[in-house]
Amino acid sequence: MSSVMLAMSGPATADDSLPAAGAAVLTVPRLRAPYVEAWLAVRINGSLLDMPARVVLDDGGRAFVTATDLSRWRLRLPQVPPLAFKGKEYFPLDAVPGLDHRIDEREQALVLEGRPEAFALTTIAPRRAGLNVNDPGAVGGFLNYDLLAVSQEGRHTFDGLLEAGLSTPAGFGTSTFLGHAGEGPGRFLRLETAWTRDDTEAYTTTTFGDSVSRPGAWGRAVRFGGMQWGTNFATRPDFVPFPLPTLRGEAAVPSTVDLYVDNALRMSRSVPYGPFEIPRAPLITGDGQVRLVVRDVMGKEVVVTQPYYVSSSLLQPGLHDYTYEAGFQRRRFAAQSNDYGGFFLAGTHRKGLSEQLTAEFRGELLEKQQTAGIAATYLIPSLGVISAATAASHSELGEGGFLSLGIERQGRPLSFGVEARRATPRFAQLGGAPDYRVPTGVQIARASFAAGRAGSFFVSYLRQTDRALGETKLLTSGYAVSLPGNVHLSLFGLRTLGGDRSYSIGLNVTYVLGAQTTASAGWNRDASGSASSLQLQQSLPPGSGLGYRVAAESGANARTNAALLLRNEVGTYSLEAVRSAGSTSYRVGASGGVAIVDGKAYPTRRIDDAFALVQVGDYDDVDIYLDNQPVARTREGYALVTGLRPYQSNSITIRPEDLPLDAEVGALRMSLSLSRHGAGVVRFPVRAVRGALLRIVLEDGSPLPAGATLTPQGGTDTFPVGLRGEAYVKGLGKESRFEARWKGRSCMVEVTMPKNAGPLPVIGPLTCSGTRI
Repeated sequence: MSSVMLAMSGPATADDSLPAAGAAVLTVPRLRAPYVEAWLAVRINGSLLDMPARVVLDDGGRAFVTATDLSRWRLRLPQVPPLAFKGKEYFPLDAVPGLDHRIDEREQALVLEGRPEAFALTTIAPRRAGLNVNDPGAVGGFLNYDLLAVSQEGRHTFDGLLEAGLSTPAGFGTSTFLGHAGEGPGRFLRLETAWTRDDTEAYTTTTFGDSVSRPGAWGRAVRFGGMQWGTNFATRPDFVPFPLPTLRGEAAVPSTVDLYVDNALRMSRSVPYGPFEIPRAPLITGDGQVRLVVRDVMGKEVVVTQPYYVSSSLLQPGLHDYTYEAGFQRRRFAAQSNDYGGFFLAGTHRKGLSEQLTAEFRGELLEKQQTAGIAATYLIPSLGVISAATAASHSELGEGGFLSLGIERQGRPLSFGVEARRATPRFAQLGGAPDYRVPTGVQIARASFAAGRAGSFFVSYLRQTDRALGETKLLTSGYAVSLPGNVHLSLFGLRTLGGDRSYSIGLNVTYVLGAQTTASAGWNRDASGSASSLQLQQSLPPGSGLGYRVAAESGANARTNAALLLRNEVGTYSLEAVRSAGSTSYRVGASGGVAIVDGKAYPTRRIDDAFALVQVGDYDDVDIYLDNQPVARTREGYALVTGLRPYQSNSITIRPEDLPLDAEVGALRMSLSLSRHGAGVVRFPVRAVRGALLRIVLEDGSPLPAGATLTPQGGTDTFPVGLRGEAYVKGLGKESRFEARWKGRSCMVEVTMPKNAGPLPVIGPLTCSGTRI
């Protein structure tokens, strides 16, 4: 071995400390001892590392380093016995696959040149938003209302839909009611009442009361009263339950990796040298193309392109998705308040067996009916998702069976689906009325094609065989395209095959006049004749504002109508007139809500998600922003913010220019995350300084001596008095008392804050009375 400049180590120690400053650097013509230690700089694939390393060299020129250094350099640990030297274990660098090394004599450096297989894998995790920061929330309540009054030819009716809710840290309860007065008998009905609790750690939701069952692959959704428990992935918006592919690549040197999905940049990360992977890449469902661009510091790019297919109907391997229900079937919903039928038990359980296969089992148990079945979903990336289900039932009708098979592919530009269902005449399932029979045969075929600027086309075919209604065949198609000048054109057609062969065709043209204003014209024709329509509409803005609608329609259902819409911070209102068949009707509607938080009631818009009371001291007219959009304004320091996204971090902000100059602001941004219908309280750390310059005189009219101090009554702050008896004080209320002290003397001064005092009022002269020694 040729001579090498080495920093020789002293006696062996138990640590890996660096050599002391000024350590002797010796020139070693040749390594005579079996093993020698040296401190060397480290250069990997051309990059000089910040820290040197202790290296053991043998007389054959082999280099050994510790497992700690290998890990720090992200090199793979070789599968060979280590060298025990001075109480430490060292591994030979020549045993690391894909790694070349040498000693640079001039730089006294260990130079490592590694191919990707020499380095440990780097995992790139997509950045997640601040989700599921589950604030326990506060106790609150709300009342939503939708009211409609109609007047026509002297007849008046009034309808209302009410929803009352209670929110607590232990869950939330809601109850909805429907009322009618006017023509016909009045009525007031209860629709649904339930108590719900979400468990974000277990991804589950438990509901007691009225609910809707989950049907699974072959069942029917029914309303019932009882208990429902099952998974609810919506409680964790940052969690994706279906499989996403893992993308892999290699970087010879530190690089930047850009991920493009269908030519749209979805992620950009820096990676060190070596192999890397992106597990659960952020891809959209359906088929598409992903492109990885690996770019080094010199601008050299390596591009890897591959197709993918993602389906939301699958589950991650090992993941369970289930719902179990027990209760009484609801009958005559919206016609009777408390009409419940027979008791039932039902359960649906799905499990991801692999990234391509998900299985399902469902069972239904009633007093006189038992039904059970299985289903499976399988992904063939080059073809699509294949689904199959089969079930068997036993009931008063006898034995019955069900079978379905389908295939679906979502893609760009072509999507299609085909499904066939077959049931025997005696097949029974939950939710079937006594006279209801499952259709014996259903065949569905559909396809759509998106041709970019040329528009999109769809066609579907339905054939259904029913014992009571016979056979129905229906063919539908449509075409939509965006034309230059903000014009959108759509065509549709419908045709029944067999029987009366009825049909319907039509077209619609929409012209976008602005962000919220559109004009449209339509025409359609069927067996009874043709009709046309015109409409001009301005939609309501997200915040407060006006909207309107003017429309006219000719044909068998000729009518004209005009509506004025209004939205403000506390509700949405409508006034509409409709002329049809020689009669005019007038409609007045109102929709909004009332929230109760922190012991106070606030009128507001409808509350469909979480809501919070925001306090900004006691300042009026401070705008409150949700995700940088103005949503409310304070009154006496309070404002109610609705529309908070449940289980996500909601950013609530204020702006300093909305506050007076004498306000001290501890934070301008607060984050809050609540459960569904959760109620929260956000208090911004804002307080009024309320400072003033006081001019104080003694009872004899002379100024309070300079050097005296003022202390607020009941407080600890002290304020110095300057020349001419002047002192600047903070924290003034409407009425304040201060004690003045100087040279063993004291007196009391009373301060009254004037109205509209401004940011720095001057108050005085004030007399300091009751001088004591």
